[in-house]
Amino acid sequence: ACYDKALEINPEYVSAWFGKGLSFGKLGNYQESITCYDKTLEINSMDAKAWYNKALAEYKLSRRQDAVRSFKQFLELATEQHRKQIDYARQRLRELEKG
Repeated sequence: ACYDKALEINPEYVSAWFGKGLSFGKLGNYQESITCYDKTLEINSMDAKAWYNKALAEYKLSRRQDAVRSFKQFLELATEQHRKQIDYARQRLRELEKG
């Protein structure tokens, strides 16, 4: 509800879209979380964390091609501060690309 209120005031509030995506993901509502990450990325396509979390949700939904694309986008944008996520993304990519 707090995210919705913030987005009502400012629909371009990227942190609220991201936070809402995280919340939906934690509840297991991966499709809604993807929708929120898409909105986050519509506002800021360079948000590595949004690409990563979108990829995770797509992975959970067995949307293999989408997850591969999102993990690759994350890896293009990721920096050293994302070391743990980089390793995980590479593992998932190897797994997804094997089929």
